[in-house]
Amino acid sequence: MPSSPMTRGAFADLMFPGLNEAYLIAFNEYPEEYNQFLNVGSSSMRQEDDYVAAGFGLVPEKGEGDQPIFDVMKTVGTKRYTHLTYSMGYEVTEECVEDELYGIMKQGSKTLATAVKQTVDTLAAAVLNDAFTAGTGVDGSFLCATDHTPVKSGSDQANKPTVDCDFDPVALDNATLEFEEWRNDNDLPIMIKPKYVISGPKQRKIIGQTLGGEKMPFTADNTINAVREWELQRIILHYLDDEDVWFVTSRPADHFMKLFWRVRPRFRGYDDPNTGNARFLVRFRLSVGFTHWWGVYGSSGG
Repeated sequence: MPSSPMTRGAFADLMFPGLNEAYLIAFNEYPEEYNQFLNVGSSSMRQEDDYVAAGFGLVPEKGEGDQPIFDVMKTVGTKRYTHLTYSMGYEVTEECVEDELYGIMKQGSKTLATAVKQTVDTLAAAVLNDAFTAGTGVDGSFLCATDHTPVKSGSDQANKPTVDCDFDPVALDNATLEFEEWRNDNDLPIMIKPKYVISGPKQRKIIGQTLGGEKMPFTADNTINAVREWELQRIILHYLDDEDVWFVTSRPADHFMKLFWRVRPRFRGYDDPNTGNARFLVRFRLSVGFTHWWGVYGSSGG
């Protein structure tokens, strides 16, 4: 059922002079966050499919006159991104627009734009919020798990601690070591470099201290801070559900977390021909998810 329009009765204080100031709360100072850690693309179809195949192993030695060894590629899996539609608006009676003295009704589009920004960032953060409990990639596992199984050879691999832990210099060092030890479906090094440490505002200080110092922080000796050689950068996200969760990721070009824009936000306003009420709407379509776990390491905290 459609909601009722906003009327003069619901905003009676705005119909009379005497207010010192009228505010419409629509803070919007932080930049969009989704494009800091996701691969962002556009789509011209109702859905997008990713296909992942395992390539070849090492080239073997060939004896004189012998036939070469023929390797095969093997399907890892496919991932479908189905674009969903999002839309919201508000309606104001003709009389309310005419009689409201402080311009609040005309500023409603600001809060609508803020709502779009917060919605997109919330949907994007869900990729990380669900990393340990929901959603699967082409290998059938969560984004961060200990049972990523190769399709050709090798043992299961992990991109999270066996026992989840809080962020600290030792945990970060272990995470970067995992990056270097990951192996592909042919049991060969993947060779993906870590680039970003991602967490929420509570972790801003400790991440900054860990990444910025020449010496290992929170220790009494002068041990060199070895993780500085990675030149890691910090990303603070405000839409993570858990204040203790943290991730280390590669640059977006080397991981598979994605957002597809099918239709970017479109704002429009019109007057209802029957009532004269002013209506303001926004609509957009997108899909968010991940295809493969490579390039992401995470912990849900201790």
